[in-house]
Amino acid sequence: MSALAPPAPGRSDSPAFADSADSDADMEAFLPSDDPYALSDVPRLAAPSEARGAAVEPAVCSADEPAGCVLSPPKAEREDWLVALCARFVGRERARAALSIGDQAIVSGTNFVTSVLIGRAAGREALGVYLLALCLIQFVRGVQEQTVYGPYLIFCHKRKGTRLARYAGSVLVHEGLWLLVTALGLAGLAVYLNLGGEPSGLRESSWILIAAAPLILFREFARHIAFGHFRSGTAVALDVGVAVLQIAGLGALYWWGTLDVPSAFGVMGAACLLVCWPWCLRFVRGVRVRARAVATDWRRNWTFGRWALATHLLHGASHYLMPWVVALVDGEAATGIFAAGSTLVGIANMFVLGLAHYVCPKAAERFHEDGVPGLRRVLRAATLIFSATLGPFVLICWAFGDELSSLVFTDAFAGAGMVLTVLAVNMWANALSMTAGNGLWAVERPDANFSADVLSLVIVGLCTAALIGAYGVIGAAVAMAIGGWVDVFARYFALRKVLKGLDHGATTAGPDAAA
Repeated sequence: MSALAPPAPGRSDSPAFADSADSDADMEAFLPSDDPYALSDVPRLAAPSEARGAAVEPAVCSADEPAGCVLSPPKAEREDWLVALCARFVGRERARAALSIGDQAIVSGTNFVTSVLIGRAAGREALGVYLLALCLIQFVRGVQEQTVYGPYLIFCHKRKGTRLARYAGSVLVHEGLWLLVTALGLAGLAVYLNLGGEPSGLRESSWILIAAAPLILFREFARHIAFGHFRSGTAVALDVGVAVLQIAGLGALYWWGTLDVPSAFGVMGAACLLVCWPWCLRFVRGVRVRARAVATDWRRNWTFGRWALATHLLHGASHYLMPWVVALVDGEAATGIFAAGSTLVGIANMFVLGLAHYVCPKAAERFHEDGVPGLRRVLRAATLIFSATLGPFVLICWAFGDELSSLVFTDAFAGAGMVLTVLAVNMWANALSMTAGNGLWAVERPDANFSADVLSLVIVGLCTAALIGAYGVIGAAVAMAIGGWVDVFARYFALRKVLKGLDHGATTAGPDAAA
């Protein structure tokens, strides 16, 4: 997972962000207060200029605002029921972080069980094919994240009422179009594979992916929208529902001895459809779609996300492509060993992604409210937590990797311990890279990630060419780890340079603002 993109520098306060306004009273009627998916009660993040202590122009009503409008801070956020319940025991911020990690544990745990069932039922080759298909879905999900709901997670906090409803409607249309493009692309891939393209093991699964992949992607859209509005209860309900249906369906197929990769994706898609369809019907009640706004919002989001998309493609290239490289060089059985290591590393990945889902909006919020010092506190805490947990996890994988592989899967996966250890080292690096990337994202400098990710990709490519021929799947894992740590140091260097510049700018602007 790479960091979500920040808005391009200087764009967040541009005139393009002004929508034609309707009265907020209309919006209150359109979004009933008892609707848990209502979008009207979300906090507005302060503009960067406010956070840095610069002089702020007094708010005035524009000519197109309704008569008697008053621009004032929005109402306090109507807290999610699950957050409110947990906050009674551990506090609001700790509750949000814990629920984010807990929800990711549900998602990653479901993926873990799915991989284990496929590996035990169908063997190494089938698990390798499953990983290849999953990499395709993850690649498309990454593009979706940077261009569709990633921008929404930032800009939704700067809108309320009808303006927010229109923006949500635009993003829903963007998501629908993206899912259509995905289905068409997968249809083309299915035709290619069934006309003799490689890898041959993916041919049978390619047809079911046309329907299943868009449903899986829409589930990701739904849960991220929920988290973007701090509605952890909604996200947890969605993910628990999918987990129960998916594991039950796969378990039944495993019991009957009919579980394979195509049937697994069929169950995954069906679970997402059954759970997310009711959410979609309720979400649509709270949005407004205007054709003109759809195009305008897309241009704005593209300006926001283009640098982040470029860095995501560079940063994630090795994760998406390496299983395919292993399959082409060493075969699908070797890819199955790589998949087994990735699955076991997923035990820690549920913690990494869960904390990242909390750090991502929290970093932006702290920067807008407290400036650079607040952002530094969030990033420093995340770095320490990741290192304190993933460091020991690497040692556990090194000591017991082979035993874990045989225990969780079968004896056919014995020998995956070294691959597991190296992939755990790479996950540690990836967590720290995400932390630095979120910092650059929060200060609206996604472009600063670009050079670091280019360097990392070059290093991974050179190491892969040097190692994979002689060392096979272990060489591929080592190449990823080396590139990952190069990216860590390059991103933190870029972050330190950017934050130092912001500190200097704030110090220089302070006397002028006071005057």
